[in-house]
Amino acid sequence: MYLREFGLFVSERQFLHRDGNSITLNDYSQKLITVFGSNASLALCFYFASLFRDVIIRKSSFFPILDLFGPKGAGKTELAVSIMSFFGRMGKGPNINNTSKAALADHVAQLANACVHIDEYKNSIDFDKIEFLKGLWDGTGRTRMNMDKDKKKETTAVDCAVILSGQEMPTADNALFSRLIYLTFSIYEYNDEAKKSFNDLKEIEKLGNTHITNQILSLRKHFIANYSKSYDQVAKDLNTEIGDVVIEDRIFRNWLLILAAFHAIKDKIQVPFTYTQLIQLSSIQIKVQNKETKKSNEVSTFWSIIAYLAADSLIQDTVDYKIELLLHIKTDMLERDFALGTRVIFVQMSRVFTLYHKHGRQAGDKILPTESMDYYLKHDKRYLGRKRTRFRFIDTTIGPAGEWRSRTEHAYCFLYDDLGVSLHTENSSEDSSIVNNTNKPKNLDQLF
Repeated sequence: MYLREFGLFVSERQFLHRDGNSITLNDYSQKLITVFGSNASLALCFYFASLFRDVIIRKSSFFPILDLFGPKGAGKTELAVSIMSFFGRMGKGPNINNTSKAALADHVAQLANACVHIDEYKNSIDFDKIEFLKGLWDGTGRTRMNMDKDKKKETTAVDCAVILSGQEMPTADNALFSRLIYLTFSIYEYNDEAKKSFNDLKEIEKLGNTHITNQILSLRKHFIANYSKSYDQVAKDLNTEIGDVVIEDRIFRNWLLILAAFHAIKDKIQVPFTYTQLIQLSSIQIKVQNKETKKSNEVSTFWSIIAYLAADSLIQDTVDYKIELLLHIKTDMLERDFALGTRVIFVQMSRVFTLYHKHGRQAGDKILPTESMDYYLKHDKRYLGRKRTRFRFIDTTIGPAGEWRSRTEHAYCFLYDDLGVSLHTENSSEDSSIVNNTNKPKNLDQLF
């Protein structure tokens, strides 16, 4: 009935097996790596995992999104198109900016145990679309009221793996960023040899690579029998390679999942890279992503704004905050000795929170309500509790210009050197000598 309705079922028409291409997985993988570098080997692992997504999600209850990030012309979208060639004439996916949420939901609901591509991610996309992307991680699509079924609520299923590409790092929501396999692209100028390799690759893809997909799918029984054992082995090997670096659990498990998929079938396939090389490469990428996650989380954003406010003298040392070198501290939460002198920052939050909201919104940063930010700060590992601390203020009751005086305020205390920001100035309240008790430094009165 719809045979000649070429505008309908476009994706379904492209998802088809084509004969005519005899290139092997090993040869095609080598060409991918020649064009896209080491990112190609990790993307191939994601592709292997996508073919057995139903098996994997029964064990893990989630499946990560592959994120390809880099400047225009760096090859991120073309790598996605190359991976999509394993499933027919798929081409690049829809632009997330001008595609409705309903259309995106239909796009990811069409296929099972395959990949779909979504292009042109930007942090400025609607909040609903960011929440939609987050839901893809655990297989949740769009929720709507079905008017044909007595207005019953229904949620579309997501049974495919999703590749996301764009020129902006997905840091609009830290919870989204931690759901990704994050690959970066930086080279966007190519010599004649690189251009020829790229053109040769694309000519091969026109013939279709679905024969390779069929070969891998024939390993399904082998994959099911070996995946759990591979998962445990890769977890040990990856932990050993990463060493003492503390990695966010969700990021670690995302990468573990695709590496375990490769490990489960590695003895049955031929590729131009080894398991050991993948472990080494993945550990580097995991550390990069973990570091970016820490930079982009809500607490890090808060301290970045505070550093900006201090640099522009919008908050002042000894007025809004002060830094002291201590051997001992006692707060409402703990009492602690420091073997060596440790710098502690005391922050008087009443004015700081107001300026955080004002300048954070102006800069376009993700700003949390005061109650939420207060909760995050108090549950941060660098937080030491609250302590009454002396700060300066201008007493305007004494003449038009006022007069500097001091008073004690409740201050939030943090391990300063662990914050990763610089607020120390020439006028800092930090005494040159170590304070070995909870009293004020000897020269405190001189500051006021």
